[in-house]
Amino acid sequence: MYWADRIAKEIIKSKKYKPYWIDDMKTPSGRVHVGSLRGVLIHDLIYKALLSKGEKATFSYVIDDHDPMDGLPVYLDRKKYLPHMGKPLNTVPSPQPGFSSYAEYFAKEFIEVFNSLGARPKIIWTSKLYESGKMDESIRAVLDKAQT
Repeated sequence: MYWADRIAKEIIKSKKYKPYWIDDMKTPSGRVHVGSLRGVLIHDLIYKALLSKGEKATFSYVIDDHDPMDGLPVYLDRKKYLPHMGKPLNTVPSPQPGFSSYAEYFAKEFIEVFNSLGARPKIIWTSKLYESGKMDESIRAVLDKAQT
């Protein structure tokens, strides 16, 4: 038995986790190392194994574009990008024209790679979650429970 089929079978047998939602995420802080494909491809294979067993499942990939810029890749213009340190990546200018932000540029580069390998998860941008208010209740709950 193929390992992804075995995992899917264990998930189904557990009778937990319904509806099945396979999820992965990445902060688009620069060019993505080939090793980052491991997670998205493993999750894609488990998702496809669940589907092959007739199960309903969702596979999403979260682009955490609201994370702050906390490092400066050596291949970027230091003078141009240093003033953006600490700002959300979705507000930092793209290194190339045609993209709305730094985050979009690097995320789309990675998405294109895993799409070309057959992994096509639903893409979720964290900036859109924050802008839509979908995070408000969770943020409020965390802040309410925070010790002062």
